[in-house]
Amino acid sequence: MRPWSTARRGGRWIAIVAIGAALTTLVGIGVATSGRYLWGLIHPPAPPISRQLDAIMTTASRQGQELIYDLPVDLRGTGSTARVMIFQPTYPSPSNPFQPSDEIRIYDLRGGWLRADLSFTPRGPPRGKYQPWPYLVSVLGVRNLTDAGAKGLIVSFGQEYVDDVIAHPVLIYWDPGSQTYRLLPLSSPSTLRRLNLVSAPAGLPGRQDLYTHPALITDASGHHKSFLSYGAEEIDILPSQGPLGISGIDLAAVYVVSQAAQVDVREVQVAYWTVELSDWPPTVSTCLAYPPHRPIILRASGPLAWRRLVRTAEMRLPAGC
Repeated sequence: MRPWSTARRGGRWIAIVAIGAALTTLVGIGVATSGRYLWGLIHPPAPPISRQLDAIMTTASRQGQELIYDLPVDLRGTGSTARVMIFQPTYPSPSNPFQPSDEIRIYDLRGGWLRADLSFTPRGPPRGKYQPWPYLVSVLGVRNLTDAGAKGLIVSFGQEYVDDVIAHPVLIYWDPGSQTYRLLPLSSPSTLRRLNLVSAPAGLPGRQDLYTHPALITDASGHHKSFLSYGAEEIDILPSQGPLGISGIDLAAVYVVSQAAQVDVREVQVAYWTVELSDWPPTVSTCLAYPPHRPIILRASGPLAWRRLVRTAEMRLPAGC
């Protein structure tokens, strides 16, 4: 055998090994690239928040809703900003030809994505041949709940009449135990019963069902429990006495017992109560009803008249209330 033939065979083997290594490297790169590509398809990166908000509003518009309220707020006290949004139905709605209620949503930011952790559309019970009563949703205020910075929303579910809106106050807060948002009705029958508010009108003719009969409020989606609530003409969140506002949330409400037909004369009472935050979950404790035994006749209405009445009643609050 010639010496040069042995060297040639050795070079051939070296070339084969080099080509095999290169092919193995290329296959590995291809597998890794394919893996990253498939992972990107299954778990796409989160787009900017502005684009996500545009997508939310576009979807809502297609469903016959428009955004009327948007509040960035840290509700959990973790430093992550949630978005509280209220959507109002537009008419006519492609999905619902009848008048639906407003919808409140809370979007939390997780992994760069806005996730709807709460969606509540209040709805009343059917009224014979009529559709369930629609509600207007509004945020009355935001208050601190814990030392860690968790906050609660005080929201009004309002029944719209021809001349006014009857408000049903509700506290919405994050419950870390159940990892969900909860709704606490602040004007429940048990709360007003402990305040000894008058349960029957004194005799004025006309509308007599504003708070003498509680409203049953349900979630149109069925995801949340129904609750009973009495409606009020005016809800005031009083200034907190604590440095951070975590000793409690003090509220006042004007309740109309009856209203004379076609005359601006009403029998009203003022109620004060507190949302206790010393224990968890929050609870509602009673404080004062004014007048304590029977309603008073008010011959003027509107925000100015309600606030004047609330201030008059506030002067009669006991020291520990």
